[in-house]
Amino acid sequence: MNNAEPTQEQLKKFWEWCGFKWIIDIHSNYWSETQDYSHWKNPDGKDCKFPDITLDNLFKYAVPKLVRYKLECADMMNKTHRATFWTGATTYVEVDSNKPELALFWAIYSVIK
Repeated sequence: MNNAEPTQEQLKKFWEWCGFKWIIDIHSNYWSETQDYSHWKNPDGKDCKFPDITLDNLFKYAVPKLVRYKLECADMMNKTHRATFWTGATTYVEVDSNKPELALFWAIYSVIK
């Protein structure tokens, strides 16, 4: 069972794979301190904050990119949530978690590594 929260590095890799871009925008001049205006842009090119791991965001940005895989999600007696990606005819990645969004995140992350 994987209930671990992803690290910032894992989140950055995941959302960049989904099409988000980290824009580095640092301004400096001789009369003021360096200011960092770096920010995220979503796949539509609009400025946004760092995306949260929610089922809405996962199904909007990540799942559609996995066109070669079959996704199965199950609620195991309201205690454990399971996300399974079939990567081939007989191979799959399966993740269980107490939170459905973490089960889906870690299953997708396992496929994109």
